[in-house]
Amino acid sequence: MKNSTRERKRKQYLEREALILETAQRMIQQHGFTNLKMSQLAAEIEYSTGTLYQHFPSKEDMLLAMTSVIGEERNYLFDRIRDWETLSRDRLTALIVAEAMFVCLHPNYFENEHLVYSDPVWSKASPDSKERMQKANEACLAVIRHIVHDAVEYGDVELAQSELDDTVFALWSMVVGAHTFVHSSHSMQLLEVPKPYVVLFKTLNAYLDGLKWKNVTAPSNYVAFFNRVAQEVFNMDLKDRDVQNFCRHHF
Repeated sequence: MKNSTRERKRKQYLEREALILETAQRMIQQHGFTNLKMSQLAAEIEYSTGTLYQHFPSKEDMLLAMTSVIGEERNYLFDRIRDWETLSRDRLTALIVAEAMFVCLHPNYFENEHLVYSDPVWSKASPDSKERMQKANEACLAVIRHIVHDAVEYGDVELAQSELDDTVFALWSMVVGAHTFVHSSHSMQLLEVPKPYVVLFKTLNAYLDGLKWKNVTAPSNYVAFFNRVAQEVFNMDLKDRDVQNFCRHHF
């Protein structure tokens, strides 16, 4: 009976926390993070402000939790690519598709992430919240490292031990960094790059060519490659409305 009661309370706690984060995300989208007040959030979900603080010691911690939870979904998408039984080069290129799928699911994530790492937010967040956020990012980085090490082990590319981390960093910068720039930076408006994902595909494969990465299968039809990954890895296709809209705007 005690275990049943404990499990029920735990379930209620998690459901309430999910409601808090979902409502907070909506309010941030409408009014901005700076204007978010815990008292207004509490009123919106009909709980006391004290209840909110039982979950999060500050609104900064709440933002980190929100971003971490969504970021853990990205880890799942990256894990699917890591485990895809195909060439290492295709898996690296497919990480762009995984990020694109992630954007379809969470279009505001990168703006939140950009805000999380700003000094006013990061400096006020608790060590536990920071650690969870860092682990979410490290998990994605670990997938790229895993694919690179696989490629070296199976002879797809020759890299000295001292070059491994350099390569992982370069790939991380392209695959993840480009999405952050495209979806959270107003500077994109200063560039005449109507199809940034085509540029990203080409740049990544040019980099892999420069490393003499074997099994050259760089796609000439990026929409077809996108659809292949969507179908084989994520069980989606171009008939999916979100995928259609994404391809229409970015390819």
